[in-house]
Amino acid sequence: MALNLYKYFAVEAQGAEEGPPPTKRAKTREGEGGSDESDDEEEEQLATQTAESISTDASTTSSMPGPSRQATTFLKRWLKGRHHWLENVDGQGMLCKLCRKYDKHSYGHDTWNKTPCTRMRLQSITTHELSAAHKDSVRLELALSQSQSIVSTLNPPVPKKGIYQAFKCLYFLTKQRIPHTTNYEPLLDLLESLGLTVKSDICIAKNATYTSDKTIQEMVNILSEVLETNTINQTRESNHIALMFDETTDCTVTEQLALHGRFIDKATGNLKSCYLKIIDVLKPEVGAASDSEQDICISVNASTITKRVKEFIAEADLDPTKIRGIGTDGAATMIGCRNGVVRA
Repeated sequence: MALNLYKYFAVEAQGAEEGPPPTKRAKTREGEGGSDESDDEEEEQLATQTAESISTDASTTSSMPGPSRQATTFLKRWLKGRHHWLENVDGQGMLCKLCRKYDKHSYGHDTWNKTPCTRMRLQSITTHELSAAHKDSVRLELALSQSQSIVSTLNPPVPKKGIYQAFKCLYFLTKQRIPHTTNYEPLLDLLESLGLTVKSDICIAKNATYTSDKTIQEMVNILSEVLETNTINQTRESNHIALMFDETTDCTVTEQLALHGRFIDKATGNLKSCYLKIIDVLKPEVGAASDSEQDICISVNASTITKRVKEFIAEADLDPTKIRGIGTDGAATMIGCRNGVVRA
């Protein structure tokens, strides 16, 4: 365009000094004597051609690609390497996940934390990345991820499938009244030799084999709680309940009370008998000053047994008005006419 203008003004300057270039028509008229009217027409024609050339160049120049314009919307390529903290909320702006998580405010403003950044520029993102608040958030997140990695390394998760199969093996032993502490691991070894990877699934580390006596006892307690909860729920729903209990001792000669129940199943109408709980009759009293005082205060008599049974009824949330009968042996402690448990 500038070159055409230069040519135009050069032609104008030359025409001012030498006059317009002769044309065939001008030459003819020069031969015929010429006139001022023909000169005006030639100048008008030249101006028209020059104006058309300028407009053509201007349109060509405007259609040429210029410098890239800045984006007015969020571009997905900005997420490259920033997925862990950059977030775009459609129609609102950009937010920083880490600054929001750790409540950091860059440059003392809520932008990027509570208020989205509406200036859709790559420079806005890089400026926030360089802020001290964002760097603090990144350091906190890195420290958290490292600590979680250490915890997962020291305590790796156990596959749910392996835990489920291990509980089934332990439930089988207890259900068949087979000593579980001495036969649990040999049973797992037998299954391993048959191609079932139960033991290898739960033995995830040298310090996490899940086959120790302590672990086995904890698993038995969990099984007991689950079965007890299901049974008590069924008993609680019945409108007719009977309790049966008797004294017993374990291998350590600890006095215990075996408690069973009978109830009419509300869903089927059938009579069911079930085990409810083993109660430690001589369990420590709350507020006992010493072991000697406890030995004096607690003994296996009618009042102690009655107290433990009432405590169980309250803990299980059973309605005493639904209890239709009590079954026990013929000991005087249980059915004595004066101080027996049944009478109490």
